[in-house]
Amino acid sequence: MNIVTRKSNNSSMRLAQLSSKLERSPAVDAFPNLAIFATGSYARLEASAHSDIDLFFVHDGSLDSMAERRTKSLRLFAHLIDVADKLEFPKFSNDGEYLRVVQKDDILTNLGGRDDDHLNFFTTRMLLLLESRCVHGEHVYLRIVEDVIASYFRDYPDHKQEFSPTFLINDILRFWKTLCLNYEHRRNQPNDGSTKRIKQKTKNFKLKFSRMLTCFGSVALIVANRNCFRKPDLVSMCKNTPRQRLETACEGRLSTQGNLSAAFDLYDWFLEETDVPESDLMDKFQSTDYKRVAFSKADEFGDHIFSIISDIAGETDYMRYLVI
Repeated sequence: MNIVTRKSNNSSMRLAQLSSKLERSPAVDAFPNLAIFATGSYARLEASAHSDIDLFFVHDGSLDSMAERRTKSLRLFAHLIDVADKLEFPKFSNDGEYLRVVQKDDILTNLGGRDDDHLNFFTTRMLLLLESRCVHGEHVYLRIVEDVIASYFRDYPDHKQEFSPTFLINDILRFWKTLCLNYEHRRNQPNDGSTKRIKQKTKNFKLKFSRMLTCFGSVALIVANRNCFRKPDLVSMCKNTPRQRLETACEGRLSTQGNLSAAFDLYDWFLEETDVPESDLMDKFQSTDYKRVAFSKADEFGDHIFSIISDIAGETDYMRYLVI
C-alpha cells in the first residue's frame, strides 16, 4: 500500500471515529445548526498517527439570543477535548486557543472588511473552501459551504457569458501570501534557543509542500476552467483533496504531465518524511545536510507547480489575472 492510500485510509478512519463520538452528544446538540469540520492534514486525507487535528465550528444562525451561550460553549469544548483525549489525538494547538464558535453571517458580512483578518473570518472561510472535512452537522456544513461560495459568485447573474471567478482567485492568493507572512512574522519574533528555530524550519518545510498544494492545486483547477467554472464546480472542488484538484486541472493537457508526475513524486517523498512524530522531524532538521536537501526538494516542487500554473494560465489566457 503506497503512502497516499495509507494516509487516506487512516485519515478517513479517524475522522469517522471522531464523527461517531459527536453523534447524539448533549453538549453538541445544545448548538443546533452547528457544523464542525476538520482542516489540515486530516482534511487533506494525509494524516499520520502523529498528526494533531484542527477543528473549526461554524453556526448557521444567530447566537445572540441563545441562553447560557458561554456555558454551553464551555461544555461543547470540554466534550471535544474529552473525546479527543479518548481517541488519543494530540492536544489541541496552543492550549485550545482556537476553539471557538463562529457565526456564518459574520464570515459573510465581514468578507473583505477590516475585521476579516484579525477576527479569523478570512482563515475560516478559506479553510472551509480549500481544506475541510465535516465531522458533525453535514447538512448545515453543506449549506454554509454553498452560502460562502455564493458570495464569490454574486456578479454571475449579470455576467453569465463572461464571468470569471477572479474574486475567489484573489482571496486564495491572498491566503497563500498571508500564510507566508505569518511564517515571517513568527520567524521575526525573539526566540529562546535552537529548538524554536528548528520548529520554524519544519513549519516552513510543510508550508512549501502541503500549503502550497492546497492553494495552488485549487488555483490550477479554477484557472483550467476559466469561463465555465460555476458554483456547482466549486462545491465539487471543495469535496476533493488538493492533490485531486491539481490532477483534474491537468487532465488532457500533455504539456503539464511531466511536471505533474515530478511534483507528485516529490510530494510523496514529503509525506514519507513527515510520517513521523514532530520530535523526530525536528531531529532531522538538526542536520545541515538534511535541511539543504529538504529545501532543495521543496524548491523543486514549487518550480513544478509554477510550470503547471503557467502552462494552464497561458492556455486559458488567465495569467494577467494572476499577476495584476
